[in-house]
Amino acid sequence: MTRRILTRIAAITLLASGTVAFAATPALAAEVDLGLDVRTATDGVVTTAVVTVTNHGTTKPGGMSLTLDTSAIDKSRATVVAPQGCAASDTGFTCAYPALNVPGPGESSVQKVVFWGPTGAAPAGSADLRATVTAAADADETNNSRTVPVAMPPQRRPILQIGEIDRAEDGKFFTDKPIPPGGKSVAFIDVINRGAVSVTGVRSVAKLPEGVRFITAGLDNCELSADKRTATCVWDDNTLIPWLLDETIDGFPSSTRLRLPVEVDKDVPGPAELGGGEWTVSSVATADPELDSSARSTLGTKAPTQNSAAPEPLEHVEFTVPIGAAPTSAEPSDGGASDDPSLPITGPGAATMAGTGAALVGLGVFLLLALRRRRARIEIE
Repeated sequence: MTRRILTRIAAITLLASGTVAFAATPALAAEVDLGLDVRTATDGVVTTAVVTVTNHGTTKPGGMSLTLDTSAIDKSRATVVAPQGCAASDTGFTCAYPALNVPGPGESSVQKVVFWGPTGAAPAGSADLRATVTAAADADETNNSRTVPVAMPPQRRPILQIGEIDRAEDGKFFTDKPIPPGGKSVAFIDVINRGAVSVTGVRSVAKLPEGVRFITAGLDNCELSADKRTATCVWDDNTLIPWLLDETIDGFPSSTRLRLPVEVDKDVPGPAELGGGEWTVSSVATADPELDSSARSTLGTKAPTQNSAAPEPLEHVEFTVPIGAAPTSAEPSDGGASDDPSLPITGPGAATMAGTGAALVGLGVFLLLALRRRRARIEIE
């Protein structure tokens, strides 16, 4: 009996000691393991190296460093735009990130390195980019570096694109109403620079359909043909930066609006759709854009992360002009009246209208007095 009791006590003690030992065994140590992947993308204007840093570990380090080795890249054929905050060195760039910008376990962060072709640079093949991420106590350094070939961007040029031709009327931003014979309007187009160089000055040649002419007033920067159907204009003060560097929502630093006033001949039959309109734009000169901190930040946001076709120039468009029906205006029967209510009425017609007005006023007074008398009778009764 005593032996059986002692055996039970020993088993309980052993189990308790095992439980304590198991509970006292520390959990797996927190592990830092950062790895990266690099792939490239281009839109035919610039080339982007997309660097993705992933935290494969179980904890988040207090900081990390990303090194970009660009020593194999010919700087005369490609300008390297590193992420914001990276310090340049003889071999490339070093980017230090605090804990706030380090991905947590299972998370990733993406950085872009943009390759921008200098103006006039000869097209090149490809060159290697080596990216390396480091962090304190990284448990696996075999996934910290990657080397990828980067296709150098093509030769840079402006890529002007014309938006849809619209019309403004009566001070409005846009109207889709046809222009009546003898009527006036303002034709305008938006031109955007989708290239990689700035455009300094825009030249346009606009040709109107037969029966529509340009109004010469305000076109001091234009040369008009003898029939006033063709206008060749130069806007020297228009500088269009590349769209990739434009941080605004409306896009006016990278685009401009060209306006030309037009008038329809009075003898044009309507309604009709007059064809034969053409509008062509081109750059007067080009220049390298300023890659300041704002432009670099915007470029990092807009730079492509997937391959896409290069934007096609759209520097020539054809258009039609909608013509409305001729206005109907009856000739005044008495020679003094007018169909325009905004003009004062004079002449013999004025006396007739004055007499009619006096009669209406008299009738109104009579009806008012009759109504008051009726009310008085009802109240008395």
